[in-house]
Amino acid sequence: MMKGEIYMKLLKIENKKCYFSKDGVDFKPISDIAKEDIYEILQKIYDEEEIVLDEYIEGVEIASDVEKLIYSNIYGQLKTFVQNKPVLVQEINSEMQEVIDKYKDIAAEE
Repeated sequence: MMKGEIYMKLLKIENKKCYFSKDGVDFKPISDIAKEDIYEILQKIYDEEEIVLDEYIEGVEIASDVEKLIYSNIYGQLKTFVQNKPVLVQEINSEMQEVIDKYKDIAAEE
């Protein structure tokens, strides 16, 4: 990380435990995550440029098998979302532009 750059960490592995955060500051055990939390994390990833997810590597030592399973699954899905974000943003912007153009055409006809 370069000086002055700010990264928001949303998933971390620390002291053999797994955590999630919705703001990069307050971390909770990954076993406490709910679907609303996942939605908020996805929204942060969509809105923010610099997101950090501690990489899940097979064989990393995590004390709880449940936490390991939850973390590995969520990490995999979020990593895929991060990788596909440019395409998703482009598709959404394109669809929005189509709606705007269509709305302008309808308004111009009136």
